[in-house]
Amino acid sequence: MNKILQEKGLNYKIHISDACGQQSMWIEALDSELSIPMDDSLNETIIYYFAKQGMGLDFSSDRDSFWVAEED
Repeated sequence: MNKILQEKGLNYKIHISDACGQQSMWIEALDSELSIPMDDSLNETIIYYFAKQGMGLDFSSDRDSFWVAEED
């Protein structure tokens, strides 16, 4: 994921944490000029990447972290 962000010129980094049996990710802006919540290009890239892996995502209300959505 981080390699794709770098290739697209998106100056963010995704970090992963293991929390209560579910992995969650959080977004770091590598440039102090950038802000979270993420821009549309970053949002689309993250969603597309995980969709290709067959996974949907849920985002926190502030959009700076996300996790794989639970299947119904």
